[in-house]
Amino acid sequence: MNKNPFPPNGGSPLSSPRLKPGAFRGYSVNRRLVTRIFSSAVLMATSVAALAPGSVADGHSAPHKPVHLVVWVPDSSTQNPIFQAVIRQFNHQYAKDHLSASIQFFTWSDYPEKLTVAMSSGVGPDILYNGAAATAGLVASKEVVPLNRYLKSDPQIQGVVKGYEQQTYYRGKSWFVPVDAGAFVLGYRKDFFKAAHLGVPHTWSQLLKDAVKLAIPNRREGIALGTSGINFEQDLSAFLYDDGGKFVNPAGTKALTQSKAFIQSLSLYKEFFQKGAASVKFVPTTGQDPLGDGQAAMEFMPSLPTIRKYDPKAYHQIGFMPTPLGPLSQKSATYAAANGFYLSADSKHPADAWLLLKQFLNDSGAIARGLGASPVLKVGEHAPWIEHNPELKAMYHAISSMRLQGNPNIPQWVTSVRGDIYTDGQGILYGQSVPHVMKTMTHDIQSALTAKG
Repeated sequence: MNKNPFPPNGGSPLSSPRLKPGAFRGYSVNRRLVTRIFSSAVLMATSVAALAPGSVADGHSAPHKPVHLVVWVPDSSTQNPIFQAVIRQFNHQYAKDHLSASIQFFTWSDYPEKLTVAMSSGVGPDILYNGAAATAGLVASKEVVPLNRYLKSDPQIQGVVKGYEQQTYYRGKSWFVPVDAGAFVLGYRKDFFKAAHLGVPHTWSQLLKDAVKLAIPNRREGIALGTSGINFEQDLSAFLYDDGGKFVNPAGTKALTQSKAFIQSLSLYKEFFQKGAASVKFVPTTGQDPLGDGQAAMEFMPSLPTIRKYDPKAYHQIGFMPTPLGPLSQKSATYAAANGFYLSADSKHPADAWLLLKQFLNDSGAIARGLGASPVLKVGEHAPWIEHNPELKAMYHAISSMRLQGNPNIPQWVTSVRGDIYTDGQGILYGQSVPHVMKTMTHDIQSALTAKG
C-alpha cells in the first residue's frame, strides 16, 4: 500500500489516526494512531534530597515566588486537548503554591529546529516531548538531564509494561517519562477470514498464503504494508524483530543487515508484493483506515478510533493476533516504541518540573482512555474501559503475549540509519534483488555508524 510517511521529523502515535496514507511518525516518535498506544513507565516518586530549596516539591508550602513551567509539544489535533486537560488539572492542584504550567505547540516540521535553536541559546522549555529514538541525540547535545535522582517507588504506580521500560534508559540512566507508545500488533478482519474459511495464521508461510488468498486485485490487499518512508521501515522492523534480528549491534558500531534473520525478513516482505498480497499501486481512501473500509484484510496497528468513527459496522469485526512466528522465532515479537516527556537541561525549576512529569505519568490512564488506547501502566490493564471493550481487550491481549523491541537508541538512527533502511530497502518493491539491497544498505549503514563528526 502506498502510504505517505509521517511528518519529516516525526509524529506521535497519539498524533492522528494512521490514515494510511500516513499517521504519525517519529523524530523519534512512534507511528500510527492513537489506539495502539501501550506505554511503559518507571516506578516514580520525589526524592527529597534531589530537590531545589524553595520549590513546591521540597515540602515548602509555596515557592519563594511564582513559578511557571513551559512544555513544548509537537502539534496534534488528537492529543492536544488531552494534554491540555492534564495541564489544567496540574494548575488547579498547585494554584495555592503559585505553581503553574502551559503548553506551546509546534508543527512537526518546525519542532526539531526550534528546539535546537532554543536549547543552544539557553532558553529552551522546562519539559519537552519526543520519542525514545531521540534520546541518544538529546543526551549527546546535552539538551536533557537524567531522571534517576527523582526516581523512587511510588505507591500509586505499580509497575510498567516491560517492553517499554527499557526504552526510557540510555547508558544506564533513565531520561524520560513515557505517556504513550505503540506496539505493532497485527489487526485483521474477522469477517473476511470467516468468509475465506481461514483461521489465524501462526507462521510466516501461512501468513503469506492467507494474505494472497484474501487479496482482491484493485479492491483489497491481503495485508497493508508500507511501501516508502518510515512506514516501510517500521513494518519491516516488525518482521525482523519477530525473527530475532536487529539492524545494528547493541553498541551501534556494526550493521547486522546481512544476518539470516534480515535475509528472511526482507525476502518475505518482497514476496507479499510479488505474489499480489500487497501492492505499491494501491491508494487508500484519505482519512480512513484500510482495515475499516475493507481495503485491507490485515494491517499492523489499525486505528480503532478511526474505524469506530468512520466504519462503525466494521469496528466489531476487528480482531488482533500476535505476529506469526518467523523461521527463527521461538516467541512472537514485534516493533514497539514509547514517547514521552523529558526534563530540559534549560529548566530553572527542575524539582517543580518533575511534579508535572509525574502528573503526566499518573494521568496516563486518563490519557489512554481519551485516546481509546491501551493503558500506560500495568495497574490499568484491568480498567473497566478496557474490560468492557472487546476490541481494545483483544488488542491488549495480543500485545501482552509478544516480546516488544524498540529500535536502536543511537544518535545515527534518527539522522541517517533509519533513512538508509527505507531508502535502500524499498528497492525490493521495484525489481531490485534482496542480495543487492542488502549489500547497498549494509554499506550505507556501516558508513553512517563509522562516520566522524
